[in-house]
Amino acid sequence: MVKATDSGLFKGITLPNNGPVVSHLFYADDVVFIGDGNVEHAKNLNRILRCFFLALGLKVSPSKSKVYGIGLEEIELSFLASALDCNVGDMPFKYLRMLVGANMSRVASWKPVVDRFNAKLSRWNAKSLSFAGRVTLAKAVLGNLPTYFLCLCKALIKLAATKGSPVMENYKRFGPNVVWECSWKSHPTSESTWAELLGFLELLRMAEVKEGEDSWIWGQEVEAIFSVKTVREDLEAACTQLPLGFMIKWCNWAVPKANTFVWKCAQGRIPKRVELKKRGVQTGKNLCACCGYIPEIVEHLLISYMLAQALWWAIGV
Repeated sequence: MVKATDSGLFKGITLPNNGPVVSHLFYADDVVFIGDGNVEHAKNLNRILRCFFLALGLKVSPSKSKVYGIGLEEIELSFLASALDCNVGDMPFKYLRMLVGANMSRVASWKPVVDRFNAKLSRWNAKSLSFAGRVTLAKAVLGNLPTYFLCLCKALIKLAATKGSPVMENYKRFGPNVVWECSWKSHPTSESTWAELLGFLELLRMAEVKEGEDSWIWGQEVEAIFSVKTVREDLEAACTQLPLGFMIKWCNWAVPKANTFVWKCAQGRIPKRVELKKRGVQTGKNLCACCGYIPEIVEHLLISYMLAQALWWAIGV
């Protein structure tokens, strides 16, 4: 394909900002050819695929191939489909489970994404996993799939022309006022989008811009260095205290099931007799099965019961 593009037998598209010429995209056994819509170039592409079949024995299936056009008439698409011996496809279409050519501002366009999440987090999968396994599954799905699917969404505006440009190149100072220079990538199309944009510009207007080298800071302290750890600590400090009066701190060195067990104890999710009675489960008396004097609650089973105290004493806690 590179030789065909260089010799003029096929013409790809040139990416903006002096980017390369893209004529095809490969992923495993899927390929997308990107051209200019010329019928002769389409016939040359068909000849290249024929030579590929004769050389390697791998034949393209016409029934699984589609031709799509952007800004082309139906008659032009039909000529291209005839030259490539395939069918005309409708926009939008799916490629690698991503919806291409759809208006992602519509709620209906996100239905395949929601269905994908539901399939990954189905109850059938959860039933075959432990609680720690379900937490790991939720982190994997909620952490990876949004990154994969949200790459379809274009940013509304961009401040910097290049990623490495300093902040001072993206605003102008008029006395005490600062005016930010924004270049539009796509214009707002709804009231909610305008509201978000105006809120963002208001935050920029309130920001205090100082001369000097750019640096990442966190919080109100000037010397505070931004890190994920500081974000987590601030979130934990802002969270409501648990009913037991303490905050759960996850231990990296502990196995996941130990962390989740402590969390479930703090949330009252352990099936104790007192909790089972609240759920309508008949367990007889709600007293501790070991001592028979105190109601069976978390504090008694894990802290105040004499065997529990002896265990904590033995391990040095």
